This record gives sequence, structure tokens and C-alpha cells, in this order.
Amino acid sequence: MRVEVLDEHPQPEPWQTVTVKKMGNITEVRYMAVNRRGCAITKVNKDRYIVLSTGEVKDFVHHEKRIDDTDSIKQSIKRLREVINCNVTNPLYAKWVTLTYADNMQSSVKLYADFKAFNARLRYWLKTNKKPLYEYIAVAEPQQRGAWHFHCFLIFPGPAPYIHFSIIREAWRQGAIDIKALDTIDNVGAYLTPYLTDIAIDEGLSGKAPAGLRVVEETGKAYIKGGRLRYYPAGMRLYRASRGIKRPIVFKCSAYKSMQYVGSAKLTYEKTIKLCEDDTGKTINVINYRQFNKSKKGD
Repeated sequence: MRVEVLDEHPQPEPWQTVTVKKMGNITEVRYMAVNRRGCAITKVNKDRYIVLSTGEVKDFVHHEKRIDDTDSIKQSIKRLREVINCNVTNPLYAKWVTLTYADNMQSSVKLYADFKAFNARLRYWLKTNKKPLYEYIAVAEPQQRGAWHFHCFLIFPGPAPYIHFSIIREAWRQGAIDIKALDTIDNVGAYLTPYLTDIAIDEGLSGKAPAGLRVVEETGKAYIKGGRLRYYPAGMRLYRASRGIKRPIVFKCSAYKSMQYVGSAKLTYEKTIKLCEDDTGKTINVINYRQFNKSKKGD
């Protein structure tokens, strides 16, 4: 199947059915302009699947690195963005903490064990000092040199309590920490994505991107788009979240009703893709995505 990005954006009639996905301050409305024909394959087991149109049995391709499985990577990053946006809706209620290692620590097993210990120590301090507890989203990020570190969102039920820098550093015990403000960001999930996917040229890479990737410049700095993804081991979970973390709410309704849910939120993103058969070029589906953000600042 081939995917094409279209410049024109078809819009549904008020009575047509759309899919609404609510993610905190962000609401996504998805409209399929061509009727879905049904699932193209059915899974037999983890290694094999059947092509329904022909009855042919084929093998799944398993990958050693996540960069080799582009669709899986994109879906993981998309789900992470959605989970972050579901939960980080008020920047005053959250802390964004980055935890780094003093040593070149390359074990993904130790990485999550260290975070578990950090979480237990910090929660104990909060309980002892009669401060509110948090839900968390912990995102693993690999470095070009092989080391790991974590981006952590600590999400409180109300205004985040004051916690001195030294308390968080003592809870971590593995190296340096960094705390960033979120009060100027209205789409935190989208803001974090480049940290996980792109890699700066000055991290030690040459100015030439590997095959299939490209160099871009933003705010005077050069990045290789998607360069960091090659350092994620296949099958590794990009993030973990505590039990109280909210997930997107998805439902179908009429296009007219969907705009009532959107309300006065601003349209901040729109994309339309066309799915085509590889051999004939025949259109399978045309899908329009619109995102509305009620916390968007300015015009």
C-alpha cells in the first residue's frame, strides 16, 4: 500500500460520520472520504498473516532495530504524544524533569530499574513532607554515544508543589538532572517529539545524514530528522506510565456533533492522506485529520 499526502482537504457533510479523539486540550476529528473496504490482512500468529484478497499466507518481517520498522516507530511516537496531551493540560500542574547518567550507561534493563528506585524515593519524600503525589510518564531517550536518559512528566492533581533541585537529584542518584518549564507550550506532546526522534549535528555526527534521512535547520541549529530512532533496540517500550494516567477517548458521531465537541478551540493542524494499491494505484481510502487546540495562544 502506498501513502500520498494531498494538498486539498475534503470536508464532511454535517450528517456524515467522523471519528473524534479527545486528548486533553486537543480534539482530533478524522473523516474518511472514501468508504473503508475492510481489513486487508488477518493475523495468524506473531510470524504469519493471510492476505484476505488472495488467501496467500505471508511472513511478518521482524526487525533488529526500530529504525527498520518505520510504521511501528511512528505509531509509538503518535501514541506517546496523545498520552502526554491527555494528561499535561495545565503546565502549572506538571514538572518536566530530565534524568541523565554520569557514566555511559547503556543497559535498558538498568534504565528502568533506576527509574523505579527514583520514583520510590521521590514519592516517599513527598509523603513524608505531606505533599501531593503525582502520576508519571517516563520516556526513554538514547544518545548517539550509546548512553540512556529519561524525560519524565510528573503530573500533580493541582499546582505542582515546590521541590528543591537537590531533592530530585538525591532521589535520582545516577547523575545530573534538568528541569524545564512548560508554561509557554500549548502542545506538549508535539514539543517533546523532536527530542526523541531528531539528533543534533553537534552531538558528534557528521553533517551528512544516513541513507533515507535528511538534515534540517531550525533556529540556527542543524538536525538529522529521525536520526535518534536508530538507537532504540527493537521491541523496547519507548515510555512507561503510572496507572492513573489517562488515555485518549475515541468515539464516532456526526460531523455536526463533532463541531459541538470542538467548540471554540482553534484549528491548529490539518492533514489529508490518500491510500493507494501498490500495483494498480487504485485509491483505497482518503483520510482527513484535523486537530483543534483549546489552549492555543494567540492567532
